[in-house]
Amino acid sequence: MIQKFLSFLVIATISMSLNFAKAQVCTPDTNLKTPGFLPNVLQDAQINTAYSQSITALAFKDTTVKQGSTTLKVYIDSMKITDFLGLPNGLTYNCLNPSCAFTSKSLSCAVLNGTPTESGTFPLKVVIMIYAKISGIIPYSTTDTIRSFTINVAGSAGTKMINLNELNAYPNPTSGLTHITSLIQPRIYNSVGQLLSVDFNKNELGYSFDSRSLKSGIYSVVCGNKSIKLVID
Repeated sequence: MIQKFLSFLVIATISMSLNFAKAQVCTPDTNLKTPGFLPNVLQDAQINTAYSQSITALAFKDTTVKQGSTTLKVYIDSMKITDFLGLPNGLTYNCLNPSCAFTSKSLSCAVLNGTPTESGTFPLKVVIMIYAKISGIIPYSTTDTIRSFTINVAGSAGTKMINLNELNAYPNPTSGLTHITSLIQPRIYNSVGQLLSVDFNKNELGYSFDSRSLKSGIYSVVCGNKSIKLVID
């Protein structure tokens, strides 16, 4: 009788472990040691081909806010991914935690998966809600948007058209190859209004350049009467 009961426990334990592994949508990458996301660059996709990309997240560090002349400490409790905007048709996202929430001291992850049905370059916007306490007492929440991810989907059917009449830069923030959608060559100015010399390459999506040629900071990208801010890490 005892042997049968022990056998039942072993089988039940194995079954529960298999069900947990099956239900776990992604596994956090333990190489991420500092707050942020990993990987920095998403793998390319192919139209009408199954795609899966895991993204590991670690909540940002505590920070400070100014109230008048007083600097207050803000203790971050948790963050929550509320949306992935800009995904190509056919792709969706799921999180390790069904609520897509993660704490400031533990790794979590989300996975982009599905079968893309349109091709092109898709700048993504990861919308997150940040929950914190000012001075460890006063509840505080705010939203932020991560713009550093882009998915490139190769293929010809159902190509997503890039509107070159709309001035955009991606990824943004950037720390390497940067794309600017524009019909005319853009101009880049630093924070004091100086026009900078940038080596642009023209392509079917507009213009591209290597942002590593510029120092970290906030720049203005100008095309005609349009301008946007570009953050270089």
